[in-house]
Amino acid sequence: MDANSSSPPSAPLAWHKSACNLCYINCGVELGVSGSGAHQRIVKVRGDGDNPRSQGYLCNKAQAIPSYVHHRDRLTTPLRRRPDGSHEPTSWDTAVREIAERLGPIVAHHGGKTIAAVGGGGQGNHAGGSYAFGFLRALGSRTIFNALSQEKTGDFWLNGHLFGSQMCHTGEDIHHCDLLLVLGANPKLAHGFTNARDQLNGLRKDPGRKLIVVDPRRTETAENADLHIALRPGTDAFLLGALLAELMRRNDFDEAFLTAHAVGVDEVKAVLAAVPVAEWLAAADVGADAFAQLVQMVIDAKAMVVRVELGIQQGLNSTLNSYLEKLLYLMTGHFSRPGTHGLHSWLAPLWGNSPGARHFATQAEVISGLLSPNVLPDAILSDHPDRLRVLWVDSANPVNTAADTARVVQAMAALDLMVVVDVAYTETAALADYVLPASSTFEKCEFTLFNFELPTNYFHVRAPVLPPLPGTLPEPEIYGRLARAMGLMPDDALLDSLRAAAADP
Repeated sequence: MDANSSSPPSAPLAWHKSACNLCYINCGVELGVSGSGAHQRIVKVRGDGDNPRSQGYLCNKAQAIPSYVHHRDRLTTPLRRRPDGSHEPTSWDTAVREIAERLGPIVAHHGGKTIAAVGGGGQGNHAGGSYAFGFLRALGSRTIFNALSQEKTGDFWLNGHLFGSQMCHTGEDIHHCDLLLVLGANPKLAHGFTNARDQLNGLRKDPGRKLIVVDPRRTETAENADLHIALRPGTDAFLLGALLAELMRRNDFDEAFLTAHAVGVDEVKAVLAAVPVAEWLAAADVGADAFAQLVQMVIDAKAMVVRVELGIQQGLNSTLNSYLEKLLYLMTGHFSRPGTHGLHSWLAPLWGNSPGARHFATQAEVISGLLSPNVLPDAILSDHPDRLRVLWVDSANPVNTAADTARVVQAMAALDLMVVVDVAYTETAALADYVLPASSTFEKCEFTLFNFELPTNYFHVRAPVLPPLPGTLPEPEIYGRLARAMGLMPDDALLDSLRAAAADP
């Protein structure tokens, strides 16, 4: 080929270390960026072999990162609601000033109790949530709705009763177990623990390790299981109760562990003694042979992990399911030793401890400092003087995700003010009074607090990969401007002195 007619060689990609934000494992990735300046784009994704947590592992979900970052629905300007309900672009200065002008009188007349946060950071941007909650707390708000309170508060409530605090949270040493019992999860596709597919392949190849999957469907994970229990949907509690009762009958509870570490054991045993095992197995549509195999595999296990997810935590009898799965590993002593369960450490907890607390306007129970999104419409539409009047939505989309969409929309129409901070124009943003465009996870310094691993725990702070999309701002800047407009910030003289101190080596 004539050299004069050939295309110029493409510039090499610039590779940046970061983390995947598409599930809470946040595996280390390297992102290949093309272009320069405002025209930079993420075009390739590969695993980060230097990351001590994921060690180069990459699942199929991470390949979608470029499409999310450069999506056509990205917001690039603040939006203000017109009288007809549509939105018009406005400037940052105008949006911040008008929000402060509307928010101030509400706080003055009704108090911060009438403001609630929804969301507060996604799977990869907890830094933004920290600033959102700090800003709203300064106004007196304490009510938070988010995905955790929609999915996990039953589990947190139980942890408070079982371990002494709702902030206690168990991790799983799947990497060293000899039996993995999976309930309501499909880690072959959804992952949910570090290097999930590698760990499942290791279980399959090691004759000394076993995998049991309990799921109505023959999932991708069940395809490689040593035993698949295809129970009737919604009957997990029947199967788990029957399993516990049979293990007690076979004297397979760890009495030494229970004597040393547990109270209330006799009460639990009395309840299990009354379980009609055959009837409960019939209710779950589980045959005697499969059940006998399940029982024997649990008895034979030296180090068992019970891996659960939303399949049982969002199904029928969800809180009972969570109690029984915890009883299974506690009563059999698969706790606080290698290859089992344990209470992991935290860099900073993602939720709080609020035993017995009630929401003032609805009297709904506040669990781990969080309120269930199912209560959101009642908290707004209540005739209580402290009903919610302001909804601040950060990296969340309750119109799409909360139960009873029609009532959620009805409640939002009754608000005095709703502000959405997000990267995209969502169904919730379409109903907001103001929409503030945030920079994406990869356009700012970020971290997440999903450091749930056991026994080794990691926290990953990451630098921006791209410059902010024009028209967007990182959440710290958004909330800094709002705090200044609301008169919450110290005067400039004090801030200047702090900046000078920080710059002094």
